[in-house]
Amino acid sequence: SPGGTITLSSVDGLGVGQESLRVDAGSKNLNLTGKIGELIPPGSLDFSGSSIQLTASLVAAFGSQTYSGPVSINSSLTKIYSAGNMTFESSVEPGLASSSVFFYPGGGSLEVMGSLGDAPLNAIRIYGAGRISLQDVSANSLGIAGGLAEVFLEGEIQLQSPSVLFIDA
Repeated sequence: SPGGTITLSSVDGLGVGQESLRVDAGSKNLNLTGKIGELIPPGSLDFSGSSIQLTASLVAAFGSQTYSGPVSINSSLTKIYSAGNMTFESSVEPGLASSSVFFYPGGGSLEVMGSLGDAPLNAIRIYGAGRISLQDVSANSLGIAGGLAEVFLEGEIQLQSPSVLFIDA
């Protein structure tokens, strides 16, 4: 049926990187409330829905991560770890005024195809990415560090006052 929400609490794999997790909520909202991969990270993650609410403070996988649908960061700090590519096929926005997101792509790429902080995120940090592609970024601070091969920042980059920008390859 149209509308509604699918809620997923904490999830761990049985063996490190052995299983993959795919949740397709279709026209429903997807709410990830617990930590994903905190003890035993699954292989890859694939989430889709009309909206994806990340209330979880930790999402980790040994493979790639794909988010098909607009993502809302509903935690003061959400850390997203991967040993593969991270792809957000829509926007990543704050659900709280104090929402921060830290990305750890483990040498893989980070691509956000929609805006990253249409309303400003508190802090955005990206560590250890092999390639970064962002567009229309809005935050109080933006930090990029470690192992960078390519960085593409397109559209408007808005840092709110007081603001911090650091890029340390």
